[in-house]
Amino acid sequence: MGQNTDETNKIFKITDIAKMAGVSITTVSRVLNDSDKVSKKTRKKVLQVIQSVDYVPNEMARGLVTKSNKTIGMLIPDIFNGYYAELTTYIEPLLSEKGYSLQLCITNSEMDKISYYINDMVRRRAAGVIILSQKIESRELIRKMRNSMAVVSVEGDIEGVDCVGVENKKGIYMAVENLIENGHRKIGFIGYEFEHSRLKKRVDGYQQALADHGLQMREEYIIDEGRRKDKNPGYSGMLKLLALPDPPTAVQCMNEYCAQGVYMALIERGIHIPDEMSVSAFDGQENTKLLVPSLTTAVIPMQDLAREAVGLVLHNIEHGNPQVLRSVSLPITLRMGNSVKKLSD
Repeated sequence: MGQNTDETNKIFKITDIAKMAGVSITTVSRVLNDSDKVSKKTRKKVLQVIQSVDYVPNEMARGLVTKSNKTIGMLIPDIFNGYYAELTTYIEPLLSEKGYSLQLCITNSEMDKISYYINDMVRRRAAGVIILSQKIESRELIRKMRNSMAVVSVEGDIEGVDCVGVENKKGIYMAVENLIENGHRKIGFIGYEFEHSRLKKRVDGYQQALADHGLQMREEYIIDEGRRKDKNPGYSGMLKLLALPDPPTAVQCMNEYCAQGVYMALIERGIHIPDEMSVSAFDGQENTKLLVPSLTTAVIPMQDLAREAVGLVLHNIEHGNPQVLRSVSLPITLRMGNSVKKLSD
């Protein structure tokens, strides 16, 4: 049975299967539950329709009967970035209070791992999944998730699911504007994976701040270290900026993971912060408060982000994934440290 584009992108419900097979909803339910009250001929017809649209039974809708397990999966890109670790420490107790256990899955942002973990959760009848900073473009995989469990994306690139995020562009804009107000005109930017929308918004914030203050954007000052594996992108990116004939006087880091690498590179080269290089970042992690000198950074409200994500996934477990999607964007604040020097006019 062929499928048109609309059917391929559609999230099928049990009512759709019943209509396509020309049977009642009760009959489809009996087939899904392997009841012996359905004839072989009818069963075959229903199963053919299910297979043709790759229908996955909605375990949330059946949860009251089947008692699907109380596990919520959480997909994170890696364990090197303290942002993911800190957010996890806020999310886990909130779920535990409601009787849910957390299954942590590290994907390294690799699509085959993302697909494996999601399919595994579907098989295990997980109640829901929280997906941190992942890019998923497969409509088939998104449909399977939505039909099987509650889904919430946190700072991710996933169409068709509820999303919780922060004001990425505005946060970086504020941080860069602070550098400009302190007299800096040559400002570098270090990051990675600019193709992800949330990270691209941070690049946009940097560029917008320069443009709004009449400063020239220099391509050589923008460092995209791509996929990070065995090196800190801030470390390698800072070395590239230092090697320029006319290096910047300040650097805006995409996040504090990069900032830690920038500190390492500058200390290694004997360059003092902020006297010889000012550093600004984005995240507001607890562990980076230990950096010396203290880091000036745009702060994500981590606990609020965790509460919003947990609230949405629990709501979707109880009521099902909504047809009208919800998107929450939390505000950013700027925390002043001692890593930015005020240049004389």
